Amino acid sequence: MNYMMQTPIRLKTPSFNLSDGIAYLAGISKDRGNISILIANYEGKNKGCVIKISNLPWNKFNMAHYLIDDKHHLEIIENTSYNNSNFKFKFSFSLKKNTVHFFRITNSSIFPSEGLEVAKIPFILRLRCLDSLTRLLAILLLIIIFKKII
Repeated sequence: MNYMMQTPIRLKTPSFNLSDGIAYLAGISKDRGNISILIANYEGKNKGCVIKISNLPWNKFNMAHYLIDDKHHLEIIENTSYNNSNFKFKFSFSLKKNTVHFFRITNSSIFPSEGLEVAKIPFILRLRCLDSLTRLLAILLLIIIFKKII
């Protein structure tokens, strides 16, 4: 995700074990105007998740919550403004299996754009019964190509 490169200074996060199926990364921009948090649950169990940030560089900020799952392709599912006098932030959400969550916390009103629109797969290509036929045609094509080479 290119968005994480916009916040190259890594923030301290609790340690994690990749074998649990959950990984995360957090960073802040050089001008201290944006914080990015990326959380991926690629094989872990569904669980509740809490993000806590202390020592925020501003007390008024906006947060956009992007989601990648089977129904969303880096789409903003929540966009909230905060006015917090103690420079702390706490946010809870549900971390489901096979999802990626990206949070942009900023003192600006400009957020990275949502992901590209995903093309719909034609109905005929979604039929599982054609998988074996497609494999058979691919094998036949390879046989024809290799016979011409030899």
